[in-house]
Amino acid sequence: MQRMRPFGSCLGLVALVAAAHAAFAQDRAPAHRQTMAALAAALEDVLPRVADPVRFEKERDGNELSSAVERLARAASRLKSATPVPDDDPAAAYVARRFDQRMARAERLLKRGPYETARQLLATAGDHCIACHSRTPHGQEMYGALFATSGEGLPPLERADLLFAARRYDAALAQYRAALADPELARRHPHRLERAAVRAVAIAARARRDPALTRTLAADVAGLASVPAAVRGQAAGWAKAAATWEKEPPAELATVADAVAFARGLLAAADTADRVAKGAGLVDVMRASTMLHEVLRARGDAPPADRAEALELTGLAAERLMPVGFPGLPEAYFDACVRTLPDSAVGKRCYERFAASQKPDENDAKGRTIFSPDVQRAIEELRHLSGGRF
Repeated sequence: MQRMRPFGSCLGLVALVAAAHAAFAQDRAPAHRQTMAALAAALEDVLPRVADPVRFEKERDGNELSSAVERLARAASRLKSATPVPDDDPAAAYVARRFDQRMARAERLLKRGPYETARQLLATAGDHCIACHSRTPHGQEMYGALFATSGEGLPPLERADLLFAARRYDAALAQYRAALADPELARRHPHRLERAAVRAVAIAARARRDPALTRTLAADVAGLASVPAAVRGQAAGWAKAAATWEKEPPAELATVADAVAFARGLLAAADTADRVAKGAGLVDVMRASTMLHEVLRARGDAPPADRAEALELTGLAAERLMPVGFPGLPEAYFDACVRTLPDSAVGKRCYERFAASQKPDENDAKGRTIFSPDVQRAIEELRHLSGGRF
């Protein structure tokens, strides 16, 4: 495939994004920073209590755990209502709303059960933070210093996840590396090492946007005997993609249309790599996703047709990242795509993706899908906006 204008060198775009963040930090950040700091503190209190099922059983009915979970749920509720981050990302509100719903449910279940469901919801609470904090390299300059999160007392992978969620990228990467090289962890939890490898690569390719670090890390994973063979095969593909990325000549993406063409090329390259080894195209998908997030953030004045295509591709990339632990809620991008360019071919495609992404509440006696009233209204609204003639 022909590689176009590498995103890693888009100096003009990076400057625009940096300016947007500087303005946000001055005008709107304090309340958001306070909410995020409260959330990080609550997570650090809750996670050690729920990571180990034995400790959870001992503390389940105690005041300390219930108080910590209550603070986490309240912080999640404030985040849902807070001024959104300055990237004009339609998924931010979706992620915050879903996170609030999950934490509210966990708080209820902790009181009446099923208790293991409550524990699982709480143990994976940081995944929503990681989904947002891995999209682009931005944010650490505003929030990182607030989070003295260390994760002491957590198992290695849970500690790495908490550090990632708190934007302590270098510390998280060191923990993921240590976990990947641990033969005892590989023996007890081999399935969890794939998640560790993917998240380590996400730090290198997305949060750090560093092709050399991505290549080195992927090559290290491919050579680890402790890692399952399937993951080693994927990592070899990641290293190959990162080596290609590293050699790309500097160029600048001037328009959203340029970015869309570039992202399509990366996703096509990911398709080719995935045919060799399932999951081997991950680095190209991550690059496409990060680049699209950046261009949507920086180019709010782009023509609607270009912006709609960028939103469609962002949703397609998010679909591919969800199975490996990044709950990016692709339906948010498909929804925004339809609203950006109603009654269009791209709007129709996005509507169809949105409708397909919705999970039914049940099926009736004739096997027909039944959605909740809210979901059904959303589907009908977007169907009408997209043209409604199909």
